[in-house]
Amino acid sequence: MGVKLSTIDQGDYPVGPSATQLNADYTLGPLYAGWITNIFLMGVVVSWGVTYFTRQTQDRRWVRALVGAAIFGDVVTVFFNSASIVRHGKDQNRTNAAISLLEAPDALALLTGALCAAAAQIYFSVRVYRLLPSRLYRYPFGFIAAGLIAAAFGSSAGTTVVELINHGSTDESRGARPGTFELLFTLAEVWLWASVAVDGLISVMLIVRLGVNRKEIDQRRSKTDQVTGTSLLLRDFMRLAFECAALTMLFATVGAILFVSTMKTTNLSYAFTNPLPDKVQDIDPSARVQLVWNLAEDDENQISRERRLSELARGEGLAVSLRRSAAPRKAVEQLGHNVNLLMIDRMTISQASDRRSPRHPDPTLDLDDDDEHHNHFGEITGYTEGTRSKVKIHSLDEEARA
Repeated sequence: MGVKLSTIDQGDYPVGPSATQLNADYTLGPLYAGWITNIFLMGVVVSWGVTYFTRQTQDRRWVRALVGAAIFGDVVTVFFNSASIVRHGKDQNRTNAAISLLEAPDALALLTGALCAAAAQIYFSVRVYRLLPSRLYRYPFGFIAAGLIAAAFGSSAGTTVVELINHGSTDESRGARPGTFELLFTLAEVWLWASVAVDGLISVMLIVRLGVNRKEIDQRRSKTDQVTGTSLLLRDFMRLAFECAALTMLFATVGAILFVSTMKTTNLSYAFTNPLPDKVQDIDPSARVQLVWNLAEDDENQISRERRLSELARGEGLAVSLRRSAAPRKAVEQLGHNVNLLMIDRMTISQASDRRSPRHPDPTLDLDDDDEHHNHFGEITGYTEGTRSKVKIHSLDEEARA
């Protein structure tokens, strides 16, 4: 019984065969980390918000409204992130529709997160504007900061709008308009670098002006050799501003550099949290990848199978073994009876020579009675040479295995 792999595109970018679970790891791994971190930091944000509203009672209403909007946006974002965690964790769906396409909680979390960031940036920009000594400094700062904040918020919101117009897809083969990916990439890049620039500008100006004010207070009080409460307060606020600026700039800069250097993300609305390697089909040589794969009936030929397997087996001096067995019940229920479980091993030639391929399906698989027609075991072996891979398909008949 020959093994026939379908042309199912299991990774949006680049188009080609790729391990679904590997794609999910690269995609959902950073996302889960970002979602969980956001949930943890919500407590810090709420605590700081309570401190602000109890101490800064003299601020204008619109300034206090900005702080409230930032806190509200972060809390709502946490709820949407929690919904995403539950959704992806509950269904365990590793198809493109679940991993690569924009869905409601993800889109809403992006918009509320952008609103939270814009409110916080406007608030601190106003603080810096008031600290600047004259109009000569205030007007240029206000103009530049306003432009960067507008660019960051507009591009982040525009990313979601474009994806919603295209029903969450960035691939023309799935119904997206021509040029959608290029437009989204440009918007995401503007979003990243504008955010880095405005955070850096606000942080530098705030710390510099606080330092100048503290120095002036210390000079006026130097004759008494006493440190005033105002000086201590400014010193603490400077330290807090520096710590926040360092963390914000670190995360924003790393995210921007990774995004531009890899040039590929599964979903461009996740640019901040989800840098994806340029070639998702390059499996780690030391990795054993288990994935559910759709098996075509009779519409594939030997040459096309070998070509697709060569893409999976890319590497230098490696042996590759793809073994097929029955898919778990849950995968069959979600994807149909035309799916199988593949185990992909990449080994050195010496490791492969000492290894004997198993002849029976994994006894731990949870199978239905209707899955008896899947109780066979196919084996594909081959080797890689240089940057081009050569794979020889070897199929074992049921009678030979019995």
